[in-house]
Amino acid sequence: MKIDLELIKKKSEHNEGLMEDLEEISLHQLQIKKIEFINIHCKNLKILLLQNNLIEKIENLNQLKKLEYLNLAINNITVIENLEKCESLKKLDLTLNFIDLDKIEESINNLKKNENLKEFYIMGNPCSNWTYLKYYIIFQVEQLEVLDGCDILISDRIKAKQSFEQVLISLKKEKQINKSKENETNNLYSINNRKQFMKK
Repeated sequence: MKIDLELIKKKSEHNEGLMEDLEEISLHQLQIKKIEFINIHCKNLKILLLQNNLIEKIENLNQLKKLEYLNLAINNITVIENLEKCESLKKLDLTLNFIDLDKIEESINNLKKNENLKEFYIMGNPCSNWTYLKYYIIFQVEQLEVLDGCDILISDRIKAKQSFEQVLISLKKEKQINKSKENETNNLYSINNRKQFMKK
C-alpha cells in the first residue's frame, strides 16, 4: 500500500482539524513499502506509528521537526539513517528489523546526532545476538536513558566505558565470523521470506 492523501484522511477521520495539524497517526500493518507524503503534508506530527509493514528504508522524514516518537518495529530496515533532522525525536522503536553488525557502526553513528533521543529499541535484530551490543550503544549514544525497555544505570555506563576497547575488538571478530557464515546458512527469517509471507 502507498501512503497518500486518501490513506492519511482515512486514518485521521477522528481529527476534526486540518491534515497539517495532525499530531499522531497510526499506519501499522498496511503492507506499506515506502515512507512518503507525510514529510510534506503532516509536518506537525509528534507520533508516527508504522510498525508491521514492509518498509526497507528510513527516509523522507527530515521535515518532521516536532516528531517525538517513531515506531518502525517489524519492518525490513537494515540501517538507521536519515533521522538527524528529526531534532525532537525522543523514542525510536526498531524492534524486529534486519539491522546486522555490518551496519551497526553506521547506524549508531547516525543516532548520535539525535541529541534528544532518550529511548531506543533494537531487540530482535540480527545484531542483537552480539554479547556487547548493549555496551556499544550506551557508550556511543550518551544521551540514551532507556535501551530495549531497561533503564541505563550508572554502572552500565561505567562498564561500557571501561570495556570499550574490548567491545571494538569483539565487533571486528564478530563481523568477520558473520561474513564467513553468509554463504553457509539460509536464515528462515529474512527480508525476502517476510515479503512472501506478507503476500499471503
